[in-house]
Amino acid sequence: MKWFTFVLFLIPPFILSAQCKTGDVHIFNEEKLAAYIQEFKNCDTISGNLIIGPEVSGGQTRLVDIKGLEKIKVIKGNLEIRSNQWLEDIACLQNVELIEGDFIFKDNPKMKNAVTFKISKVLGKVEFFPSQFSNASVAFPFLTFIGKDLLFSYFQQRISAFPVLKTIGENLRYYSYAQYCEDLNQLQNVKSVTMGFRQSNVEIKMLQKLRKAESFSLDVESIRQITLSPAMKVDYLTLNSEFPYPLTTFSHNKKYKGLSVYNIQSTKHFKELFGHIDSVGYLLLESKTDPDTFLFHQIKYVEVAMLYGGAIKVLPQIKTIGKQLQIRGRILPGWIEKYVNRNDFIPEVSVNGLLSTQLNGKPRLFCDVFRIEHNSHLNDLKNFQFKNIRAGLIEIKDSKIDSINFDLTGIDLTKTQLAFVDNDQLSYCPADWACRLYKQHALFDKKIYDFIFSGNRSTCNDLYLKNECEK
Repeated sequence: MKWFTFVLFLIPPFILSAQCKTGDVHIFNEEKLAAYIQEFKNCDTISGNLIIGPEVSGGQTRLVDIKGLEKIKVIKGNLEIRSNQWLEDIACLQNVELIEGDFIFKDNPKMKNAVTFKISKVLGKVEFFPSQFSNASVAFPFLTFIGKDLLFSYFQQRISAFPVLKTIGENLRYYSYAQYCEDLNQLQNVKSVTMGFRQSNVEIKMLQKLRKAESFSLDVESIRQITLSPAMKVDYLTLNSEFPYPLTTFSHNKKYKGLSVYNIQSTKHFKELFGHIDSVGYLLLESKTDPDTFLFHQIKYVEVAMLYGGAIKVLPQIKTIGKQLQIRGRILPGWIEKYVNRNDFIPEVSVNGLLSTQLNGKPRLFCDVFRIEHNSHLNDLKNFQFKNIRAGLIEIKDSKIDSINFDLTGIDLTKTQLAFVDNDQLSYCPADWACRLYKQHALFDKKIYDFIFSGNRSTCNDLYLKNECEK
């Protein structure tokens, strides 16, 4: 008896426990599945990756179900279920409790049955993408921790997929094509949040306990009702939606490193949405319509402001722009003169990406550099006046103007350099006026450019015009 006990003591522990395969398990056809079940049917731990998917990248399996894997509770590597064109059910894996790597589910279009996983922790990332052709719903009612990213999308989900999830180690990417979404209301820790909802009139109830994230991005077609955390502090906020009623989630934030708001049609609830903002590092506002007013409280300081279309109307509410102002999109007559009327010094001002053929107005600006650039539609500057622009350099670049027939009087050429660059239609530049420019240009001690005309048609480049001046 003592000899038997001694021998038993020498037997390695893995032989006494359920026998398991060392390394990865890759099941890509019924034969592989049957062979694994026959040899390791009682295995509860996969020491490497468990892969249910094609043998080679780009292929598909013909697996319909994978029954026989019910004993598995721990996966030391990744769980990957991908590219199974006939797979209908993965309920046999719902006993898995711990995944030490990633959990990836994608490209399985025939899933039929609902699955409720017992997983409590995934130490890597979760990528779960049910097919738009699948009626199956999934739930992780015990999952409290994801070590890296959560990427999740669904089309017909009707239940909360992550009802108790508290921590996502890195980033949340959540996309829904359903009309109602209530999920992730216990989440408390995550670095960044990106959410997209592709249906109209959606109802959203999410993130009730989330109080802080580095960045938050919300993209919604249209909202019927939305409930988020009562107060969330973020450094970077991106919104692409109209809010039908006040949302106060972000109203306590006084400082943003980045604030981007797209597709603005109304600013009716902006004061409740944004509250009192003291400063913004990078501000992007885009309006494709003509909102009557921009109902922002005054912003004390913006480092960089990029304003599209009707968003130019916010300019009087910005006290100081520290580095750069860009004006872009569809600018109506009268807007430049009314809203670009600044007393502060802005190092760089650019009018670019215009959607109109004309630029009108008489702005008042004090800057190092003023550029009208990269405007593929702009061919008319006749009603634009430069005389109230105090700048070290005024540059007109990459436009469709064909001649210098606009008003450049009032520019102090002893303090301001002019440059006309890469305007591929520009062919007429008055020679006598160009000669005066060259004389003034020669007097500058520190030139930003050594040229005045470059990259235009041959009759409007330095080589041609300087020869004309020498005649």
